[in-house]
Amino acid sequence: MVTPNCYSHFFVKANVTPPKDWNEWYDLIRALVQHLVSRYGLEEVRSWPFEVWNEPNLMGGFWSGTEAQYLQLYNYTAQAIKSVDSKIAVGGPATAGCCDGPKWIADFVNFCKTNRVPYDFVSAHAYPTDNYPQLSRDELYLMLKNYRDIVGPNTPLYITEFNSGLGDFGGGATVYQDSPYAAPFLVKSITDVLHTVDILSYWTFSDIFEEGGLIDQPFKMGFGLMTIQNVPKPAYRALQLMHRSGTERIQVTPPTMANRTVDVIPIFNREKKEVMIFIANFDVPSNPQLENTVQIQFDPESTVFGPYLNSATVQRIDATHANPLAVWQQMGSPQELSKDQIAKLMQSSQVKAEPITLDKQSVSFILPVPSPGLAVITLKCNC
Repeated sequence: MVTPNCYSHFFVKANVTPPKDWNEWYDLIRALVQHLVSRYGLEEVRSWPFEVWNEPNLMGGFWSGTEAQYLQLYNYTAQAIKSVDSKIAVGGPATAGCCDGPKWIADFVNFCKTNRVPYDFVSAHAYPTDNYPQLSRDELYLMLKNYRDIVGPNTPLYITEFNSGLGDFGGGATVYQDSPYAAPFLVKSITDVLHTVDILSYWTFSDIFEEGGLIDQPFKMGFGLMTIQNVPKPAYRALQLMHRSGTERIQVTPPTMANRTVDVIPIFNREKKEVMIFIANFDVPSNPQLENTVQIQFDPESTVFGPYLNSATVQRIDATHANPLAVWQQMGSPQELSKDQIAKLMQSSQVKAEPITLDKQSVSFILPVPSPGLAVITLKCNC
């Protein structure tokens, strides 16, 4: 199936070598999909988008072949999948955002159109640090807007890997993955790209992940939303808060401060009769991290609140709130944790609601928000 000189990659020893016989590869993929259909049923398998390969543009890493060989691989794979059922979705090229990733996306689309190769979506990976040191607070949006422009408006665009950043750029990747930095990044970036991409998949759920070898301590630049002891990181808590919010975004007048680093995103949950106001103070690590005092004022006549407002609370994620990394460092950064230490880290990861005194007539708040930091105000009403 593969050439005698088989190349593998990472701790998992993944085979990254192009097939020796393309027809045998076609038969293998067809047999695999037939097996999946027979085991799980056609309707279930039709709900699975089949993404072909992983970051083949990192040649010498996840793919030892050329771009032309990858396109050949995609062609045979897509044709084999569609031979089982034409409604099973397939796409690619799952390229990394760095290096020549955008070029490969354009080449992939042109190849498929020119050769009438089926593709139901285009996929890619995007980490804001891919373009370091030209890192900006809008980096993820700019990257994905570029991808959308290449793909066009009518093809689904799936970002099957993203998070707040990869690699060690002086301050260490712990800044991106383990610290409160990820919380305002997620809130800002997800709301920025809502109408640009169709899927935005965080990489990855847990630090129990063996691509480069298993992590041996609680905080060690892991990709996960949780540590190896299942302690939720700030990124996990930010997504949890967003999940609890509603579906109706309220129009806001942006802050007037110069060089602002604050985004304010109010979301109305009609069923719960509440508004969650996400205040994300976010800037990249190379810029000064400045606390901002944010004033928020509702127009009572344009909302369901005003005299009906019942209560208000604030939940925070920042250096001193929901930050288990800081608590672990205060413990002396132990590699091995006792049950009591794990319990303390679990407790420190909680996002706690604190009451806010409010003026029901003006419905206004003045709130200091450190950077990086996320504050979420929840307003409930009796309406």
